[in-house]
Amino acid sequence: MTTTASSFYILGAPATVPAAAVAAATPVPAVRLVRSTVAFGASLPVAAPSPGRGVAGAVRHGANLAAAALAAVLVLFMSATAFGVITRHHSEQVITGSMVPTIPIGSLVITEKVGVSSLHQGDILVFAKPTNATEVVVHRIAQISTASDGSVQIHTKGDANRVQDPWVITQSSHGLADRATYIVPAAGTAIAVGRSVLVVLLPSLLIVGLVAWARRQFLSMVRSED
Repeated sequence: MTTTASSFYILGAPATVPAAAVAAATPVPAVRLVRSTVAFGASLPVAAPSPGRGVAGAVRHGANLAAAALAAVLVLFMSATAFGVITRHHSEQVITGSMVPTIPIGSLVITEKVGVSSLHQGDILVFAKPTNATEVVVHRIAQISTASDGSVQIHTKGDANRVQDPWVITQSSHGLADRATYIVPAAGTAIAVGRSVLVVLLPSLLIVGLVAWARRQFLSMVRSED
């Protein structure tokens, strides 16, 4: 920033003149003028912060940001859990492309419990894979029928697949099924990343907090000894 100089005058203390001299019209000594120049806009020198304080401040700032991110992730998970408990919904992350383009990879599918008797062809179901119960499948009902014994037989198919799935899901007409109600693109990926961040941040914050607490205790002991 460019600075400008401004001049002003300070009146010096006037000399003491005897009354008799004034009466005699003795010339009053000239008032001294003192010239002073001040540069406006010039900043006062500031002591540079010590390296230790700068590092400590950066660490505290980073810890605060990490704590805020952790709190946001926890709030998100708690809100989603409460929503599922209250409304009897649950969510599944889609990690394959068998339902593209209806359900992009990384989407979050939110389901609701419905009666099997209310299912129709074209509904999207979320169910355990009949050939591997540890896997969850999100496919569309391609065909649904009622057997002679009253059970409901469901044939499913992925929108991106050319043929139907090689299984038939048999359910009681009085049973329940998980039907997809909402599809949130990219939300599944975001939640997965949030979980990973949570796993990394939580131990890190605990370590940083313990180190900061130990440092404060040590400095407190040193000051008390002094």
